[in-house]
Amino acid sequence: MILKIIATDFSRENALKRLRVAIDETVILGIETNLDLLSKILYHPDFIAEDSRTDINWLDRQLEGGN
Repeated sequence: MILKIIATDFSRENALKRLRVAIDETVILGIETNLDLLSKILYHPDFIAEDSRTDINWLDRQLEGGN
């Protein structure tokens, strides 16, 4: 792990907005990162949903399905 980005707010929606901005504006040169994957997760409807339709196996299912 190179760094950890944490975003907080009084609502999940606003915290996600802050986190998206932080991830989208992060630039790391010289090494491969997973910033693209993190961005895709943060914009995924399942992750955004108020009832957060994710579970411990959600990412594995998404990667297997090519979503």
